Amino acid sequence: MKGKFIHIFNVTILVFLILILHSCEVDLSNTIRATDSKIWVNAIVGVNDTVRIYIGNTSGLNSGDKAQYRNDAVVKLRVNQGLEKNLKYRIDPKSPYRGYYYTRRLENSAEGDTLRFISWIPDSDFDTVKGETIIPAPPLFSDPVLKSSYENGSILNSLDINLKDSSDIKGFYEINLRSLNYSDINSEMPTKVEDISLLNDLKLPYGLTWNEKLNSILIDYRDLETDSLHINFRVKNNYSKINLSFIIKKVTKEYYDYFKALDGGSVVNSNIVNGSGIFAGYSKYSKEIKIK
Repeated sequence: MKGKFIHIFNVTILVFLILILHSCEVDLSNTIRATDSKIWVNAIVGVNDTVRIYIGNTSGLNSGDKAQYRNDAVVKLRVNQGLEKNLKYRIDPKSPYRGYYYTRRLENSAEGDTLRFISWIPDSDFDTVKGETIIPAPPLFSDPVLKSSYENGSILNSLDINLKDSSDIKGFYEINLRSLNYSDINSEMPTKVEDISLLNDLKLPYGLTWNEKLNSILIDYRDLETDSLHINFRVKNNYSKINLSFIIKKVTKEYYDYFKALDGGSVVNSNIVNGSGIFAGYSKYSKEIKIK
């Protein structure tokens, strides 16, 4: 009799444990599984540009999981100590499965302003996420000078830039070079607008780093041996008469650290409280240069 009672008791405990373990696998009320423990944020903000904040949930940016984009968050943005603005949700027209929270531009804002955002997903188990950044001052530099010479069946281009960053804390930069028009006759060229990259035998001096995630050049001013930058790249001879888009951005340290780590496969440097990702600012200058 005693043995039968112990057997019944053990079976009861076993059933109870099975029920508990099963309940751990059930989706939460907001359709997020218990293992999806963080909010993921991606926001790069500049003056006079549309503010876009992408929000999703994922178990980790380096886990190989894809972010699950959310359309049910509340997002508020504040410039300096001003009133908070509620951001609207919009579907990304270039993507069938994601959208972003946006405002068309930052009213009454300028370089040097501090931006703060706060976001949460109602009726979820996620914590409220926060981010803070600044909009850096515009990049200071001389107009880029492009010199070209014919060599071994292609045009060798040398782009010279002189930075003039006079701030006490030297800054971080991104340089993007892109050809705006070309004939698609040559099969060696890509079938889309071409980014100037290693495809063009790009040569960078010490202190400049090519970033695959951005398809552009990252610069930490502290690494430069001189304020003069020399960037060499090649263009096929029959593509010599093209317009080159030159964009230089002054970016925040968070921007630089995030993409530097992301491209290197390191742990992502996140500045999001209670989440993962990036909230960073930039200011930019752009110019078209004709390759003769």
